[in-house]
Amino acid sequence: MSVRKHIVCDAIPFGYGPARILQKVLDLLGDGFKITLLANGSTLEYFSTYPISFVECNSYDEAELLQQLRSFDRVDLVISVENERMIRAANAAGQKTLFISLFEFIWESPLEALPEDTLVAVYRMLEQDEEIERAKKKYSKVAIVSGFDSSEPMSHSFDCERDFSLVHIGGLNSKHITQGHQSTYLLFVIQALDLAGRNLKKCLLVTHPQVVAASRHSKFVRGKKARVVSLTFQQYQHELLSCGELITTPGISSVVDAVQQGKLTHLLLPANFTQVHQLQQFNRIFRTKYPSFSDLSENYNVQAGASESCCNNQINHWIDAVANDIAALRTYSILFSRASGPDQFEIRVRQAKGLREWQKDVSENSESIASIAGRLLDPNT
Repeated sequence: MSVRKHIVCDAIPFGYGPARILQKVLDLLGDGFKITLLANGSTLEYFSTYPISFVECNSYDEAELLQQLRSFDRVDLVISVENERMIRAANAAGQKTLFISLFEFIWESPLEALPEDTLVAVYRMLEQDEEIERAKKKYSKVAIVSGFDSSEPMSHSFDCERDFSLVHIGGLNSKHITQGHQSTYLLFVIQALDLAGRNLKKCLLVTHPQVVAASRHSKFVRGKKARVVSLTFQQYQHELLSCGELITTPGISSVVDAVQQGKLTHLLLPANFTQVHQLQQFNRIFRTKYPSFSDLSENYNVQAGASESCCNNQINHWIDAVANDIAALRTYSILFSRASGPDQFEIRVRQAKGLREWQKDVSENSESIASIAGRLLDPNT
């Protein structure tokens, strides 16, 4: 009887997006492997009901990751979604590695200290041809993986509470984003909804636990009786199925899941640096004109070549300015004005068409994750 190959994996605990990608990767790999997850935070929470073994481990502590990897009798492959610390620890332990990169459309230079022998799988979703070519030049070993499962059907069900708006505020749990910014961003969203005449009792605002905690100290939020909660991924998916529309920060997984389910999807101002780029790409794909900071003021322009921390600091200041600028708030709140039934249907059809074309485009010239893992698990490679 052959021994099953042992794959150890992790995903950076930055919201549910990276964990969602890891789940899709594991689903595509199938049942023929022993899987162990090293995780904490949102990733551990995401996989709490998933049928795999897991060890609670600080994903940001390279020494702790290395100690845990060395404790296993055998490791055939280490897979990490966007956590270079895991890859460096596995390299130090002499283990084969597969790094799944989600943001090649943003980063122009290689990740800091990523071991040269690492196979980098670009999980292609927003990348265009020039960015794929750039990735091939950046890394010594690179593979292109489609970010979509073409077998997932598109839904167009209208079986939902049409007056119920789900508002998702993600991407605020970066170490570069201050607590003050988190609170101000929430204030901006509630003010924009209020100006648009939305009934806040019919809105559910879902965000990070620390933002929920801050909201309880806000007289404005309490006065508007806004419902601000933190949900598990499974609870969030239930609310998404029930809502009539989603108003969300421009995160990849949240937008794709909503459009995939046929939900009318509105995009908020970016909450962090990566979302600035993602909003630009979503506007291109869906042929929409949701404004970013630069559309509200010529003073709000991300500087080329600036670091992530520098850009997030800029965004902190911009959000403060926008939240106190009634003209900017009115400009943005227009997007929240509820369209008539035919207009809603037209928008949903356009979004669904854009997603189908997007899926088709990124699936071309891509390799399956199962094929890549098979190569790495081959003892002759």
